[in-house]
Amino acid sequence: MKPNLSLSALRESVEATSRRFPAACAFAILLTVYIIYTIFAVKTSGVMIYYLSVGCLMSLMLSLWQEDADRDHHFWTINIAAHALLLADAYVLEFHTTNYSAALFAAHTAAVFALVLGTIFLPFRRAKDDVPAWAFTITLITHAALALIIGGVMAGGTCALLAGFDALFDVNVNSKLYSCLMVVFMVLLPILMFLSRVPRPQDIRVDKVRLSGFLMGTVRYLFIPLVAGYMVVLYAYLVKILVTWTLPQGAVSWLVTVMMVGILAIIFMLYPAIRSGELKTFESKIVRWAPLAALPLVVFMTIGIVRRFSDYGITANRLYVITVNLWFYLVCIGLFLIRSRRIHWVFLSFGAILLLTSAQPMNYYEISRRSISHDIEEAMAKYPAKHLPFDREDEVRAWVKSMPKEKRETAYSKLAYLRNNYAEEDYNRWVKDDVYLWSYHEFEDDDSVEVDRAIDYDKRREPLPVLEGHKYFMHYRHDDNSMTKNELMLNDSICRLHIPDVIGEDESKKLTVKINIKEIERLKDDKNHVFRYKAEDGSAEIILSFLCIEFGSGLSGVHIEYEEFK
Repeated sequence: MKPNLSLSALRESVEATSRRFPAACAFAILLTVYIIYTIFAVKTSGVMIYYLSVGCLMSLMLSLWQEDADRDHHFWTINIAAHALLLADAYVLEFHTTNYSAALFAAHTAAVFALVLGTIFLPFRRAKDDVPAWAFTITLITHAALALIIGGVMAGGTCALLAGFDALFDVNVNSKLYSCLMVVFMVLLPILMFLSRVPRPQDIRVDKVRLSGFLMGTVRYLFIPLVAGYMVVLYAYLVKILVTWTLPQGAVSWLVTVMMVGILAIIFMLYPAIRSGELKTFESKIVRWAPLAALPLVVFMTIGIVRRFSDYGITANRLYVITVNLWFYLVCIGLFLIRSRRIHWVFLSFGAILLLTSAQPMNYYEISRRSISHDIEEAMAKYPAKHLPFDREDEVRAWVKSMPKEKRETAYSKLAYLRNNYAEEDYNRWVKDDVYLWSYHEFEDDDSVEVDRAIDYDKRREPLPVLEGHKYFMHYRHDDNSMTKNELMLNDSICRLHIPDVIGEDESKKLTVKINIKEIERLKDDKNHVFRYKAEDGSAEIILSFLCIEFGSGLSGVHIEYEEFK
């Protein structure tokens, strides 16, 4: 039978797709238009891209549900409510959210993952087994990959053609035109092609689902040996732990996680043969006993996680890891008891757990925030700071050093965790947002020497002048803990610094600057004085905005921020 690639067939395909998925197609077109608009606009919104993207996915899920919901009288009510909820979410994100924290990201990621699961499993909720959903998933993955490949080929080919036209005729094509073509061929075309190839759930023929020899060979000769390798390494490490009677390292968690993902991938790929009874003896034993063989390693993972909690306390990441670990118990025991005859519950249970732990007010990030804030409050009560919030780097350094050495890393890590994962007000309660947090190893480096003198100058929050006669300027921060006091100081007052030439073409080139330390100590409180220095080779000038030098019997710590002018 010859493939029907005529223009009329293409037109019919477009019309059929737009009739079957009208809302999804509309969202895809609007998404493309808006992304093209952002190429030319000065001020744009990432929330609009989120709304249109998720709206397209949700519309696809609801349309597939509608095809199997003829007797469901609540369909249109749920449909309208879902779109209203998404619109309200976008409105709150755009107009009432000033800080996008990790908690917000986790909640929306969980919701999007739930939509993906709904797209796959919702049309088959009445099926007697999971073979139709398996075939549907494989088809969607295949068509999505093909659509992206075709879109990439068209985008690359069209841009290359335009570049060739530019080179031959000296047209000077605007670079934004390339961006627009990339959007059309990498966003709109793949989405529409994918939608046109989505099969109707009722058309999936279970009796025609068969595993290819290629897939069987891939599982037998690649996936199974790989998972077996993880098991061998983990069991060998378990024996070592039992012999030495020590606690496992944190790396055990991700090794067990990868191993479990591999086991689930093997069972998923072999699922039709499991249901039909056509699985060969070797693969059948693997599917049957692999979950049980993994169970002791899951227990091993639990011990490692408990150690991390004991050593470093609660964080959202550790809460997620311990939850996944508990879910592994459910998966291993469940798959063994039902002999892997049903698999949809594995993915649906994971999605449900992700929603419960992320997409509600008392989620893991909120629990973690409260726990970390409480720990910092206790540390502040036990080791009082001179004032809060800290508004200088040396104040944070001094407070951390006031603790016993074994508690410093934990205190610093919790402050850094607040800064990196939560809204500004959670961090600014303790430290002002413009105070730089250095890496923890500097605490250890500083503890190795006896500090006998410190220079500190900070003008980062005050306006600095622009030097005339220069074309370029750039702000930069540089940290150096590699020099001794004798290497750093030419005499009792002159310090010789080697700092990066950030404007120069050679990134490895250094500017050598001589700084009078006594002058800084004498004039650092003069708000009108500007510390301006020329490089020794005369190639640049700098204005100092921050300097912290700690001299000791060993290495000295230099932290400098400056504006370079050329």
